[in-house]
Amino acid sequence: MYARRSALLAAALVTVVLVTGCTDPAPLGRSPEIDVSSAVAASAAAKKELLAALAQFQKGTYRYAVDADYLDGQRIQASGAHDPAAHRYTRRFTITGGPQAGSGELILIGDDLYTRTGDRSRWVHENLGVLATDNPLLTVEAEDPSGLVAFADAVDWTDRTGRNTLDGAFDPPAAGVAILPLGAPSMSLFSRGNAGYTATTDAQGHIVSIVMDLNTVDGRRKLTSTFSDHGKPVTITKPKKADL
Repeated sequence: MYARRSALLAAALVTVVLVTGCTDPAPLGRSPEIDVSSAVAASAAAKKELLAALAQFQKGTYRYAVDADYLDGQRIQASGAHDPAAHRYTRRFTITGGPQAGSGELILIGDDLYTRTGDRSRWVHENLGVLATDNPLLTVEAEDPSGLVAFADAVDWTDRTGRNTLDGAFDPPAAGVAILPLGAPSMSLFSRGNAGYTATTDAQGHIVSIVMDLNTVDGRRKLTSTFSDHGKPVTITKPKKADL
């Protein structure tokens, strides 16, 4: 998706060179130079729209689901909810089809992180304010548990490709750092600047899905995150004391 845009811009620039190198007058209508400028302006407007839509995730509640390729031919599914105003976030995930198969769950309330894995009934409590978890299966940041703030900061360019679709590229974090979807287990990437995405919005301008194309050490991977119930109440409570 992001390679296509580069090719189109290159073609536009070649057209500019060919036309400006001619002695004949340019045809009536917009010049190629104006067309290129318009494309750049349209891309900037599309990026501004995307960032505004992503910012809504920090203001209102929502639910999410993730379905993605994972390392070693495995798959990961995750789901949960986020209430940014109350600083509450939850996630359940399952990895299938390989050596890392398993499941886990986390609840984040402020700086208090509660996690458990597999069939364990007991939760482990950590205070992220003084001790951040280093478990790659449960990586989460108190200020950005969904990872959507980091994604917004990493967006490189955006183009509108349909009435409700935006395509573009972003710079993924360095190898070994947790990336989307939504704080799910980290993947090692070949290099920065080699990741594309397609975001889809609804009639109200809410993002309802983000599909990512990543180049990892294990090959290309597709990560799909969907979002629903924007602005609707979510209930996220800490585990019972008896389960700690």
